[in-house]
Amino acid sequence: MTTIMQEKPISNFEKQFTSDLQFIVSKAREYSYRAANIMQVISNWLIGWRIVEQEQHGKERAEYGNILLS
Repeated sequence: MTTIMQEKPISNFEKQFTSDLQFIVSKAREYSYRAANIMQVISNWLIGWRIVEQEQHGKERAEYGNILLS
């Protein structure tokens, strides 16, 4: 036996509820993307800093530039 379910109209309260859920998920995604981007920038800066420390051995300028210019 096949029954046809009638759809009841969605109330304003239910519309607001689903809208609120969509907003929460959207904001959470936005903030997580920002946090990931910030962490990527920090990571890249630290990697660059560590490379400079390795190449310059505490000096103001790296030695390899003299070899390239000679």
